[in-house]
Amino acid sequence: MPIEGLSGVTRLPRLGKIRLGEKVKKAGTNVEYPKATPYFVLPDKDEVGELAATMRKIYGDKPNELPIIFPIEDEDKFASQYYRCYSMTRGLVCKGDGKTCLQTVDTATKVLANRDSKAEDIELQELPCKGRECPHYKSNQCREIMMLQFMLPDIPSIGIWQIDTSSVNSIININGAVKLYKGIFGRISMLPLTLTLKPQEVVSSVDQKKKKVYTLHLEARASLRNMLLLLEKTPVQRLALTTPDESKPEIIEGEFEVKNGPDIEQAERDSKELFPEGGSKGLSAEEHIPGAINMDWLKASIKELGWADITFKTWFRSEAIKQKWSAIDIKGTLTEFVGKLNPEQREFICKEIQERLDLK
Repeated sequence: MPIEGLSGVTRLPRLGKIRLGEKVKKAGTNVEYPKATPYFVLPDKDEVGELAATMRKIYGDKPNELPIIFPIEDEDKFASQYYRCYSMTRGLVCKGDGKTCLQTVDTATKVLANRDSKAEDIELQELPCKGRECPHYKSNQCREIMMLQFMLPDIPSIGIWQIDTSSVNSIININGAVKLYKGIFGRISMLPLTLTLKPQEVVSSVDQKKKKVYTLHLEARASLRNMLLLLEKTPVQRLALTTPDESKPEIIEGEFEVKNGPDIEQAERDSKELFPEGGSKGLSAEEHIPGAINMDWLKASIKELGWADITFKTWFRSEAIKQKWSAIDIKGTLTEFVGKLNPEQREFICKEIQERLDLK
């Protein structure tokens, strides 16, 4: 039989926290304070063990975007947002919604419980919540906080990752995106989404001047048509057929020259390098030369799956980690990337891509 007040309580299993800033020391002192970063601060080995190294291999040391999925539809659970007041010694001492709050009160002093409060005097009381007019809010002890919980489908461990933000603009951005996607698709869970950290121009509440801060954004990187088609797939197929925005340009580091047309000579050199037995013309996936890849087939297949080149390369890098291959450098063009792979890896790509095409 279920236990009243216990068996109906559920909690999402959390693997770790991803932060939006780092602690730095004030000049000339040992006093630490949090400083916002333009990238997600991934957890270290002390927090998540060997997963820390895996996350950095997949996302890099300082990622500003993460592919995510929400596991459930209940926004109160995956995007919990309240006024939260914390104490250095007692943690969360008050939680409110702007109308009512649950507050840990010292009945002897009639104020928030502190380190001097006796256990027998502490009581949890429901009281009116004054929101931004509360003295604890005005003293920066209380803040609007969203606890965003999601899964990282590329990480080889199933569970929840959490990001806490007290940025009102981030909270508005996430709420707006969730409402939009639920309105269009009728759901938010198990959809392939991207969580990003981008600069946004805001007005300072202190001096009313414009400034740029980094805020959270939630993006569905696909055309509306492709996202609607994804809804017809199973959750596993949705993840395999994630369709990023094809208009997003591939980032190629280093100097390069923009030409008015295709570089025919370079194309010939690439063809000879990848297809030493006579080039790729007329080859299908099944007829590809062992140890090489038909680039025409690969490019067409990536396009059919709705992937951008950078998505394909990122996918293969995560697969390489699972296969325990050496680190894969994803810089450069698609042809340059394929040229770095060995025959076994190229064979693997042909097999995996063809299987994804067969699912469509």
